[in-house]
This record gives sequence, C-alpha cells and structure tokens, in this order.
Amino acid sequence: MIPELLGGGAERVAGELGNYCIKNGHNVYYFLADNKIKSAYQIQGQIIYTEISMDDMRPQSMLKWAYIMRGYKKKYKIQASVSFMEEFNYINILSRRDDLVITRICTIISQRKDLQKSYLYNKGIIHLLYNRADKVVVMTNYALREMVKEYGIRRKRMVRIPNAVAKLEQENNGMAWEYGNQTVICVGRLENVKQHNVAIRAFSTVAEKNSEAKLLLLGTGPAEGRLKALVRKLGLEDKVIFTGFQKNVGYYLQHAKVFLMTSKTEGFPNSMIEAMSFGIPVVSIDSPGAPGEILKAEGLVRGIQYAKYGILTSYIEHDVLSQQPIMPEEQEIGKAVLRLLEDHILWNKYSAASRKRAGMYGTKRVMGIWMKLMNSKKNREEWS
Repeated sequence: MIPELLGGGAERVAGELGNYCIKNGHNVYYFLADNKIKSAYQIQGQIIYTEISMDDMRPQSMLKWAYIMRGYKKKYKIQASVSFMEEFNYINILSRRDDLVITRICTIISQRKDLQKSYLYNKGIIHLLYNRADKVVVMTNYALREMVKEYGIRRKRMVRIPNAVAKLEQENNGMAWEYGNQTVICVGRLENVKQHNVAIRAFSTVAEKNSEAKLLLLGTGPAEGRLKALVRKLGLEDKVIFTGFQKNVGYYLQHAKVFLMTSKTEGFPNSMIEAMSFGIPVVSIDSPGAPGEILKAEGLVRGIQYAKYGILTSYIEHDVLSQQPIMPEEQEIGKAVLRLLEDHILWNKYSAASRKRAGMYGTKRVMGIWMKLMNSKKNREEWS
C-alpha cells in the first residue's frame, strides 16, 4: 500500500520487495491512490488504483478510505499488508481484518519541522495508531530509538530493516570524462533539507587550496536558483557544476573521488551506499538518521571523526545561503574532503572500507529479513 510508484526511495523499496516476493511464490498487489500516475519502476505485481485521494486526508476521510481498503483486503484475500508513508500506514492499520499489518516509516519524524502542523504527525495520533500495527519497520537504530522514546511505540513492535541497495552498473555512454580526477560529488534533489548550500560553502575552502577540485551536484529541485546564485557570489562558476537530473548516475560515480552529504536529516541515503559500492570514500555531516550508523561513528561527532567506514563531521543546520562567513563546521567538511583528495593512503583505506560496507546492504540479505517478517506474526528478526 503506497500512494504512487512514480519515483523515490520508498517507491523503489516497495517495487523491489514486491518483485522479490513474486520470485518466492507469492501473489502481490499494489494498492495505490486514485491519481493513475504510471509507475516509474518495473513492477511484476498487479497494480490496483483505489478510490483513495491524496488531496483529501481529513480525519473523517481517513476512516472512509480505511473502510474501502478493508473491502479490498477481503476481496483479494490479503494475508500480509505492507504500507509506506504515514497516510497509507494509518489506512493500513485502520483497515485491519485478519491480515498481518506492517507499516514502514520512511523519515525521521521528529526532525521534520515542516511536517509538524499536520495531524498525521501529532504525537498522540502516532502513539495511538502505530501501537496497533503488528510491526513498525524503520531503517536505522536512530529511528527506532526515536519512535520508542519520542512517541511511545512498544519496542516489541519495532523492527529495523535498512534499504537494500543494489550496485549500479558501470556505464560507458561514449562521453569523455571532462571533470578531472579530483571530483567531489553530491547526489540528491536540490531542496533545503539536503543543504547543498553547506556543501558549496564547504567546498569553497577546498577550491582555495586545490585548483583541480570540482564539485558536481546531480539533481534538480526548488533550491537550484538560490544555489546557483550562491555559486556566483563565491566565484565558483567554473568549480561547481550543476548536472541536472541524471539517469546514468553510475557513470558519474565511477569517476568520482569523494562522495559528500550535508543533509539536515537522512532516513537512509541510498545514494551514499551506491557511491560506496563503487569504492568512493564518504564525507558526511553527522545528520540525524542513518549517516553515523552507516559509517560507524563512535558516539556524537564533534569535529572530524575518522570512523570505520567513512569520515564524519559535526552536525550543522544552516538555513542562510550566503550572508554569513564560512562557519567552523563547514571548514571541517572542507578539511576532510581536502585530505581525501590529497592523501592517497587514506583514500585507499576508505575506498576498501566503502566497498565492504556496501556489501552488507545487498538485496538478498535485506529481502530475506522482509520475507521472514511477512511469514510470521511472532517474528522479531532484527538487522545487525
């Protein structure tokens, strides 16, 4: 159960999980909203567009959608219902029959201040409804602790399953690589939560000392205009490249030297694992969510921490694009990136560590946990 399959991390996981279930002999149905948006993924299960309208998620409408969904569950003899996104999670819970109800939380709820005005993110509602699911799936220990501590979800209902991340294919698209061998790459939608402004400001300190360094931003989004203005202000027009949306991300990753992430919050950054699968060392701020867990930080990061699987720097939340001087936390990021670009021994160490870590999030291993979860109400399999 998911609003749509147009694109995004949750949609990709839903598609991969359904396809894996079909390979293991199960019937799979996708119950979507009424928008009739065509799937962006190769889906093997049967897609059913329901009457559920994402434009009408009032509490009284939620009860109506749950009643309709209950009818679908009866019609198709559903044994396990897996839902994604809060709206469909609540509909899944409220439409319970004798099916196993599994909800998946895709974000760090307490950190999303932009969501708090909606009743969907009211602490009381979250506590009441998620405690009535059979299992609540989160991607990290951070998210698990959040749901237990902040929202009072019973620990026995919580299950930690990260995203399965398949390695992208190396691609030779006939284009000559034109950005040199000192390339830092960011992958993600250009929106405020990703804090590309921090990446650009930090990179300005790298460019001062390394004339060959380039920063590539893969993605599009509402912050693009403001970010380009910041680049002009800093005089980095020939150093920071906006590539736009790229389908062939693997082509860029196979040439990159460092992967950089500066998000305010990261539930589970697939792009980070994809980069690591290419042996690219990672520099990330210690964002609430998955980065510290993936890179194996030792406690709260203050300063530069050379963790087991990558380099972490102090958390920073910077809403100002260009008015302030470069901050100490941004200077930390620049120092970490610069060292990886220039210290070949350190780069080789973290390149090998990246490949090793990426292998721990393989499809077979992660989907195996999902299958066990769906096959038994008593199963409490947990990621380790």
